[in-house]
Amino acid sequence: MTSAKIALNILLSLSSSDFLSQLGGIYEKSPWVIENFYDENLSPDHVDASTIQATKERITNIRILFDEIKKYVKQAMREKQLELLKSHPDL
Repeated sequence: MTSAKIALNILLSLSSSDFLSQLGGIYEKSPWVIENFYDENLSPDHVDASTIQATKERITNIRILFDEIKKYVKQAMREKQLELLKSHPDL
């Protein structure tokens, strides 16, 4: 994850690889969390423009963004959740 700050509206407009580069470290060793969020909410390859626009309108601050991303961990299959936890043995 980079240390430079980026405006939320810019962040939500990034390509998949740039979005992952900015936020991939949030769930270290588990990029699938950020990838799944992006694919289902911001990816022009996976969702239509109205879904992308609705996501941008709904996410008005970083707390909302992190809460939305966190849902992907909570909704994941148990095996994926365990894999994430096991990749961080100090948790």
